[in-house]
Amino acid sequence: ITFAVTAALAVWLGSPLEEAANPEITPNPAKAPWYFLWLQELVTITTFKIANFTVNGAFIGGILIPGLLLLWGFVQPIIDRSGAAAAGVWFHKERRIHNAVFIVVCVLVIVLTIVGTYLRGPYWDFFWPWQEWPVHPPQY
Repeated sequence: ITFAVTAALAVWLGSPLEEAANPEITPNPAKAPWYFLWLQELVTITTFKIANFTVNGAFIGGILIPGLLLLWGFVQPIIDRSGAAAAGVWFHKERRIHNAVFIVVCVLVIVLTIVGTYLRGPYWDFFWPWQEWPVHPPQY
């Protein structure tokens, strides 16, 4: 069923390709593939300025937060003290906090991916969908 649905969507939606790559011109905005857009957005959000000092989000949003999420995923089964009745049961009462954290992380990843896909324009500035992007001449 999964293969049939995927094949039908591929035929119905198609997969349009962009023009051939030109190494002389970088697209603006340069975006990561969709599955990494949440990380690119996280790096943008965690880059901030304090007086004349800029805190680079590459470490915080690109290494620290994803690393903590991976660590949490590995430690999760160890710290789970649910009883035998919760084994194999979706959204069991004993796992409320674990499930809530997981759902919040999933929703945040989806929201960050949507923001990176649809709400970022030239120079990675924020634009609402109804706003027009400024026209910049190509940089050669």
